[in-house]
Amino acid sequence: MTWAPPRPPPAPLRLLRQKIARSAVAGRLEVGSIVSLHAERIVAEGAFDGRPCFIKLFIAGDPAAQARQAETAIAFAHGYMAQGAFRVAPVLFTARLRGFIVLAPAPGFPLQTAIAEANAAGRAGLIGLAGKWLEAYCAPRRVVRRFSAGRFGAFHIPRMARPGWKGELRDSPLIRALGEHVAGLAVAAEGAPVSIASTHGDFVARNFHHDAGTICGFDLEGTRSLPVAWDIALFLVEIAQREGTAEGATWCGIRAVDAKAMAASDVIGAEEAARVLPIYIGHHLLRRSIRMGPGWPLDNVTEAATRFLNGDAS
Repeated sequence: MTWAPPRPPPAPLRLLRQKIARSAVAGRLEVGSIVSLHAERIVAEGAFDGRPCFIKLFIAGDPAAQARQAETAIAFAHGYMAQGAFRVAPVLFTARLRGFIVLAPAPGFPLQTAIAEANAAGRAGLIGLAGKWLEAYCAPRRVVRRFSAGRFGAFHIPRMARPGWKGELRDSPLIRALGEHVAGLAVAAEGAPVSIASTHGDFVARNFHHDAGTICGFDLEGTRSLPVAWDIALFLVEIAQREGTAEGATWCGIRAVDAKAMAASDVIGAEEAARVLPIYIGHHLLRRSIRMGPGWPLDNVTEAATRFLNGDAS
């Protein structure tokens, strides 16, 4: 037998169309354009029975298991977040054997854009609504523990600061100082209350739409047990990376007004916000201080991290 090199995988759109053609919804599901492309999944716009939808195809690991887990996680959340102000976009169809799910679009407009374009009062209200959404999402599977630096602390930091990590700034003074500072905060927070919940771990504004006081989340296919403060910190740090700190006071390197708006949602208690939340803000600033690829913005993160280390002095 003559050896032949392995065939390259088909282009994303062609691969997705092949999967759909072999599924039970062939003829009912149409593919539009690719929305996002990752090593683990392909997301595309489409139409299901003539209505807009999103199609998510898993392409790494065990796609069938991932599709099943995504369906289960989203259906569970949609079961208690189908109505009211805080919602989750439902799954319309799951092709488990083909490794894809079909999702309903979230109503309204991107929360990320709404926050960036709102006036001060509107911005605070939107961030507060996002906090209330997180509180509702976490409520059925949430417990309060005592913080332990060994268990909930800066568990990624040693790995990220280690030589050989594929990050442009791995040996910089900023990385070392952030790692030491966050580790110190974790030790100081020993015994503080920390809320643990089964959550998606990707609580960022781009995963939500806002519509007349309603917040709807999507891209929530996976869950893991994490501190709620992890998600809050990610939300705030992602805004700081995208928009910068602007002029005005900061708290832990992020806009103080944004932190105050999130605190007003009461998603975590005051002691947890004061002692535990800064640990995870520092953690996410550290992760985002390492350039992950072309176009990865660092200037805003560097400014936020520097303010964080300097006690929020300009």
